[in-house]
Amino acid sequence: MTEQGACYGNLVPHLHWHVIPRFAGDPHFPNPVWGAKQSPPLPEGKPDVAKLARGEAIARTRHCARCHEPDYSGHHNVPRLAHQREDYLLKALRDYRVGRRIGYGNAAMAETVAGLADEDLAALAHLLAYRPYTSSR
Repeated sequence: MTEQGACYGNLVPHLHWHVIPRFAGDPHFPNPVWGAKQSPPLPEGKPDVAKLARGEAIARTRHCARCHEPDYSGHHNVPRLAHQREDYLLKALRDYRVGRRIGYGNAAMAETVAGLADEDLAALAHLLAYRPYTSSR
């Protein structure tokens, strides 16, 4: 947990929405609205053009935009993929592939990444990490 919410430990996820305003002036309480409005961090370095092209081809053949939207912004219970951390995306994709992580109420992700090599997952994660994200939703 960040320093901002360190003294509250595991309490924050268990608070109800109507209790959170009571902590509004406390500088040690992690403000959930503050976190939601922050832009994702920029990826380090320049994108690898070959990895981007490979990732784009995989995303197209695996129909990623069908569920995650053409801009990969996600919607409802389908998460945003655009401009997430590359290491996080790669770990999530690997976890889906081996069954350590399940989709949101369905097995679509396990089926989608089945048969992809680590290099393919890395290219897909690279593409999504460098995908621009606008918080217009």
